[in-house]
Amino acid sequence: MVSHELKTPLTIVLGGIKTALSEGIGTQDAHMLLQDAEWGAQTMADIVDNLLELSRWQARRLVMLRTKVNMSAAINSVVERSSHKVREHKVVADIPGTLPEIPIDRTRIERILDNLIDNAIKYSPDGGEVRVSARIETDQLVVSVRDQGIGIAAVDAEKLFQPFARLETHLPSSSIKGIGLGLVVCRRLVEAHGGSIWVESEPGKGSVFSFTCL
Repeated sequence: MVSHELKTPLTIVLGGIKTALSEGIGTQDAHMLLQDAEWGAQTMADIVDNLLELSRWQARRLVMLRTKVNMSAAINSVVERSSHKVREHKVVADIPGTLPEIPIDRTRIERILDNLIDNAIKYSPDGGEVRVSARIETDQLVVSVRDQGIGIAAVDAEKLFQPFARLETHLPSSSIKGIGLGLVVCRRLVEAHGGSIWVESEPGKGSVFSFTCL
């Protein structure tokens, strides 16, 4: 499964670069091909990063490098980066300007957000908005990612946080990319921060994935 999911974006990277370097290719066409190649490279990087994080956890070598981080800046950074990766979806931040600085591993929190946003996009095939919000609730910071996608049945919710789990949908299997590690990596990283992660959803009404950081 992993080799298959790596081979697809690798083919896009190699094909895009090779064609972009061909004689007679126009500047605009070359630019679009290189954008596709960039997407393929980022997709492979995400797969490898998730595999590395899971292997560290399994080997009990997952170490949090905590520093005080401005959560508003961290969330806005991920949202801006994600906005440049998609065309059919709108990724927006809905956060107060006074979020506290908290001791977290910023790289790992950004990995959690990247995975949740990617998952929201994956299961929202008709586009729509992906909204990242944050709030203080009983002395905890709660971060949520809401989509307008196909939703999840209650019986399937817990399965999503298991390794290699894939949601059964009416969509063609080829339209759902990934190896089913993103959400289990989210759970491991959230729990390593001492937090929890959960999903609220109904079929046909989208999903909200939330986690606590403190």
